[in-house]
Amino acid sequence: MSTWIDSMGTGMFFMEGTSGPDGKTITLKGGHGEPGGVHMTHRGIRKLVDSNTQIFEMYGAHKGEKEMKGMEIIYTRKE
Repeated sequence: MSTWIDSMGTGMFFMEGTSGPDGKTITLKGGHGEPGGVHMTHRGIRKLVDSNTQIFEMYGAHKGEKEMKGMEIIYTRKE
């Protein structure tokens, strides 16, 4: 389970998922309500590239619309 909250919104949302067979990719799905009663779905993918690097991508779609990539974060361990 994952929880997301940021300074650009007023709420938080939750995602749940599983890891892939290689144990290096975790796919999460979830969503949240928005003002006006609209619901947005999300899909997050966390990739463990190596012991120093992770990539997190987030995709989202409003009901009936095509999913779009909204964010990519590359985490790098600082030594």
